[in-house]
Amino acid sequence: MCRMKLEIFICIVTVLWCEIYADRTCQQFVGFSSVGAHNIHVTGLIQFRKDLFDSGHGWVRDIGTYTIMCAGVYHVSFTGYGDSNTRLILKKRLISAKNAWEPIISTPPAGGSTSIITRLNKGEQIAVYVSGTLRTDIEQPVSVTSFNAYRITN
Repeated sequence: MCRMKLEIFICIVTVLWCEIYADRTCQQFVGFSSVGAHNIHVTGLIQFRKDLFDSGHGWVRDIGTYTIMCAGVYHVSFTGYGDSNTRLILKKRLISAKNAWEPIISTPPAGGSTSIITRLNKGEQIAVYVSGTLRTDIEQPVSVTSFNAYRITN
């Protein structure tokens, strides 16, 4: 009986600590900046080579997804280039959608740079996908593909 009470107490303390940590984290600057297309998943999801800055609390460069830990209004931008049929597409996955990614905005054909301001809720995810062929051969000596997001306000 005492062991079960202790386990319940530990669980409650752990949950409360995580909520307090999230509240403190969300009072700080939240954002990330990554460059260099490292790999492209069969779905078109772009993985990035290097973080220039990461205070994203949910950014996973090796996968290419950003899970929103701190809700708010975000500035999101991305760049990349490819052949004449290539488009980079910013997509969002809602909390309620397990596998469905909704397109938000894309570059024009052949790529380019795009920037938006959007509201993102805790638990949602954003990622940059490519449709067509991304030019990874021009990533040397300086990266041209990038993905950046930072929270402007709650």
